[in-house]
Amino acid sequence: MDNFLIQFLVITLLFIIVFVSGYRLNRTGKPYNTITFNIHKLIGLAVIAVLVVQMYNTNQISKLSLAEWISSLITGSIFLIAILSGGILSIEKSMPDAMNKIHKIVAYLAIFLTAFTLYLSVNPN
Repeated sequence: MDNFLIQFLVITLLFIIVFVSGYRLNRTGKPYNTITFNIHKLIGLAVIAVLVVQMYNTNQISKLSLAEWISSLITGSIFLIAILSGGILSIEKSMPDAMNKIHKIVAYLAIFLTAFTLYLSVNPN
């Protein structure tokens, strides 16, 4: 099986776990279940790690184009916003609904931008 396909499937599986755990956290409310919360955070970090490795390997084989660099930076920024908004939501105090909506929107953006960035890394032209 192609290395890219394996990494793509791993990223897809990790995203599914992040979304399922995030859905459960949202449904159960605060205080969050510690195990589910930590799974959600750690798997989210694993997605970022796999993406960084994928882009590093791609850059070693053939240098990333400007579009790939820009896409990678935007995707990384979206992940950073997701981490920050998730951290804010994890505070015991009640947060405005807008923060929950931001976290959800950013999560969907992360999926779209990850797929787009991976597409660019496979099809640079």
